[in-house]
Amino acid sequence: MIFFTIALLLSFLNIASAQTEFSKQHAEQILKVLSVDIGPRPMGSPAEQRALKFAVDKFKSFGCDTAYIMPMTFTAKVNTNSGVAVGIKKGAAKRIIVIGGHIDSAGPEIPGANDNGSGSAVVLELSRIIAKREMQSTVVFALFGGEEQGLQGSTYFADFFPDIDSVALMLQVDMANGLGILEIDPHTYTQSAPKWLVKAAIEEYNKLGYTNLSYPVHAFTLNYATPMGVGSDHQPFLDRGIPSIAFITDITKPIHTPQDNYKNFDLRGLKRSGDLVLKLVERFDKGIPDRTTDKYWLYVIGSFTPISSGFTIFLPKWILTAFILVSIILSVVTFIDVRRRRLVVTQSPIINSSTDLPIPNPRRFSGIKLFLFTIPPVTLAWFASDLLCLLKGIRYPWFTDFGLYLLLSAMFGFLGLLMSFRFEKKIRLSKCPYYFYKRSAILLLIYTIPLSFLNTSIAIYPAAGLFFVSLALLIRVRFLKIILFLIAPFPMFRIVFNEWTLFSVRSYAMARFQLSDSAVTASVNFIPILLLIFLVLPFFYAFAAVYRDTPTFKPIMEKLKTGKIFVVTITAIGILSFHLYHRPVYNEEWFRTVQVNQTFDVNTKEFNINLKSFEYLDSVKIKHSKRDTLLLGKILTAHIEPLATLDTTRWKIAREVKKKYSNDTTYFDVNLQLFSKQRPYKIEIYYDDEERLIRSFETDWKFTAMKGKINLSWYSFPEMHLKVLLRFYTIRDDTVSERIKVTYADLIYPMEFEREKTNFIKRTVVNEDYKYISRLLHTTYY
Repeated sequence: MIFFTIALLLSFLNIASAQTEFSKQHAEQILKVLSVDIGPRPMGSPAEQRALKFAVDKFKSFGCDTAYIMPMTFTAKVNTNSGVAVGIKKGAAKRIIVIGGHIDSAGPEIPGANDNGSGSAVVLELSRIIAKREMQSTVVFALFGGEEQGLQGSTYFADFFPDIDSVALMLQVDMANGLGILEIDPHTYTQSAPKWLVKAAIEEYNKLGYTNLSYPVHAFTLNYATPMGVGSDHQPFLDRGIPSIAFITDITKPIHTPQDNYKNFDLRGLKRSGDLVLKLVERFDKGIPDRTTDKYWLYVIGSFTPISSGFTIFLPKWILTAFILVSIILSVVTFIDVRRRRLVVTQSPIINSSTDLPIPNPRRFSGIKLFLFTIPPVTLAWFASDLLCLLKGIRYPWFTDFGLYLLLSAMFGFLGLLMSFRFEKKIRLSKCPYYFYKRSAILLLIYTIPLSFLNTSIAIYPAAGLFFVSLALLIRVRFLKIILFLIAPFPMFRIVFNEWTLFSVRSYAMARFQLSDSAVTASVNFIPILLLIFLVLPFFYAFAAVYRDTPTFKPIMEKLKTGKIFVVTITAIGILSFHLYHRPVYNEEWFRTVQVNQTFDVNTKEFNINLKSFEYLDSVKIKHSKRDTLLLGKILTAHIEPLATLDTTRWKIAREVKKKYSNDTTYFDVNLQLFSKQRPYKIEIYYDDEERLIRSFETDWKFTAMKGKINLSWYSFPEMHLKVLLRFYTIRDDTVSERIKVTYADLIYPMEFEREKTNFIKRTVVNEDYKYISRLLHTTYY
């Protein structure tokens, strides 16, 4: 205890001397400009352009040798007016260290103080410090546009920055909020940062005296199991073989919502991230060990603190493959051993002396019976919060108390387990361990082998379950059997309930805008319940096998079947439910979201106003055309009738079509012009040949094409007016359909909405359809 106290005091004394000249006050001022003065900055918007220009001006004023905006006018899918703000501090060598962050925010209502105004502020403050120094390496400061649309700015930078081959190291700051969790992310789907970079980041962080450095191994394993995983701007650099790492603060904060604002931001994280990146720049200014990437599975035991570095294990992928093979071999060995010891049950029928008829075998279909045993605990656990949903009149009461609701689900699951146990004697199961182990091993093999071909990192979770279940049946020491069985479910449960589970379930809930139909809602509940059943089923079979193999569990099982345990469980559920009932669901960080959509069809003149939400619309107040409307009840959608004439003068679509003919071919020259009094949020134009025979589609704009369908998109807030020149030809009597979809980030029909702790996301969508018909010998003007 004395040693621990002395070490802790020494670590605190070292913090002041270890930290750098990074100024939290300067970074605060920059963050306020980005998130308050400029505000929401979606890719391509005028606000993003102002932010990029602001960054370049700062680079110049801080003393960078070069500063400019690297324009990005298109991505893989859309036309845009985005870019990358670049500041360059020249060093003695051509070797380059890139310090990056993204400057855009996730939408027109999202100020992006945390994600990622804070990271941008850190990069800009670092440029102030480093620009004054004499450096060996050239340092490039890069603030990327378009990260929220799929790492667009950083991908563009990695593809077109002229000196990209001289980049030796890339350090990414993606959110710098508070002194809570700071995650290190050294991965992409195919590559990982070299071990020396990960170790250096941990060492420098600990020297600075900070705590809460985290590596979410289970979340990263799941996220990077496929190319569809989310990531940050370090990934395009890793994909090019450049050592790169990202530092990301707690993603369970209200990112991607309007509550990602300056008021909710914890300013203390700015200096922590800035200190760490600056220390790494100083460490590698004179060079890096090697310019390579790596492939491994990283596991961290313990935590990173000033007096403890944790224990990091870098496992090559071949070791994971070897472990999977060992697990499979061990399961075969256990299968043979348990089968050798199985109970041989006679197949001769037992005759009832009074009726002279065979008695049905009461222990048949034990596998199906045990499958049915899993239904009560899983179902009760899944619907644990529904009673509070009914009582509170809120669809997702767990939004801010997820940990307590997870505990409530576990209690309900345990209650379901007790219910299943009480039926065990009446149903009567096989007494042969082999019968159950066989089923457990088969299921785990079914999970392990296909996942091995997908990604070995994720396959080790069911393989670990198989490994521990097999050992539990193979080892004869009773105490070890119990320990091994209790460990066996943990890996698979941990990959499902990982470090990002809260972020995932909140995102899932906020995305459920349209699930009002009871059949759809039932399927949404049925599928997760079925998946959870197959998650726990191998371990139900494993428990039955271990239980039949050793009498150690029998006294415990008898106690669990008593009424006292049942009453205690019910009481605990009641106490926790009472506590949760009185807890507020939403707060200053987490609001409900209501989507307000106004749609107008130019062709039919049809105008609709619809509201939808993932939460009930009860108590939403609406004002329009001097009339007040109050929505009541547990409804997720509402249709509002407009009471005034719609102003359609905001936009205008003009189209000039010229056609030429040659045999059975019609050549189209189209001059399409879109006018608007204010910038729309986005514009989409779709072309579809009914026979999928669009030929030689030409335009100066970026477009995507697939199976006769053409899509042109502009994001976000493109300049007006927009001129689109098109050329294409069709064969014979083909008809080409055109749909123009113009989306505004406000309401064209004035409406006001009110409800506490609720975001109202407003959109107006204008649609116009047109058909290009072959063999008409005149020019059409609109």
